[in-house]
Amino acid sequence: MLERRIPRGRRVTLDQRRIFIAPSVTGAWFLLMLLLMFLVGVNYQNNMALALVFLLLSLFTVAILHTYANLAGLTLEGRPGQPTFAGERAEFEILLQHHSARPRHHLTLGWPGEAPVTVSVDSGTAVSVRLFHAALQRGVLRPGRLRLQSVYPLGLLRAWTWLDVELTALVYPQPLPGPRPMAMLAASEQPGTIHTQPGSDDYAGFRPYRPGDAPRQVLWRTAAKGLPLQTRQFAETRLPTELLSFDAAEGDTEQRLRLLCHWVLEASRRQQPFGLDLPGRTLAPVSGPEHTAQALAALARFGLPETRP
Repeated sequence: MLERRIPRGRRVTLDQRRIFIAPSVTGAWFLLMLLLMFLVGVNYQNNMALALVFLLLSLFTVAILHTYANLAGLTLEGRPGQPTFAGERAEFEILLQHHSARPRHHLTLGWPGEAPVTVSVDSGTAVSVRLFHAALQRGVLRPGRLRLQSVYPLGLLRAWTWLDVELTALVYPQPLPGPRPMAMLAASEQPGTIHTQPGSDDYAGFRPYRPGDAPRQVLWRTAAKGLPLQTRQFAETRLPTELLSFDAAEGDTEQRLRLLCHWVLEASRRQQPFGLDLPGRTLAPVSGPEHTAQALAALARFGLPETRP
């Protein structure tokens, strides 16, 4: 029934079909007090008591309209969540906005079991709300329906709704430090190997002049002394390229993915080119933030149905 009445959507506008309203705990005690006052007024034929009961009941009726209007017309738009690691809290962003002239007060958003956030939205403006949800396991996190509620203005009634604004976040495996066996793709290149590179700034000595050398790299003062011409030589140090292999890791599937996640982060921290070899998928060895994000995403989605966050 809820799926039919409030379908899933990236952007949802609240109307009478999507808003529920009922007395709050305070409102329930308020109604009980009015009932007791009414019985006492009828029993003792006290017109002042009855007038007060009807006045307060009218106030309660007007509060129904204002509590409903505090949610009606609001538009909620979900944004993709930030990637995180298993065991941490995923961050989501919700955009609240409306175009009416009346501001909206005391709006509380959150998931059951998670800390809610309370905000107000001024007239004709938009407010970005950041919510957090526990990411217990790797994969694509879908926190489910979000509860938006308000007891404004008197706290006697509670208006609420359950919205599925398609919030998703990618959850990487939790890094697990461990020994790192790996295959070296460039086995002839040992760590610290020097490679001559004309555009590098690292000085690496001299070599005999060869026709075609850049004039600015030629050591002309040797010619002034009657010595053979020499050319300045520059070099760069290349880090070895590594292949991080699923088969090289130890343990069950989840432990291997956690180890690979740690190795990917370590290689990225050292700015070292690396490849990733998973059953059914291999990433070519390169370096950079985009390659790291692609490798972590591959680990997060390994063995899961192909879905997009």
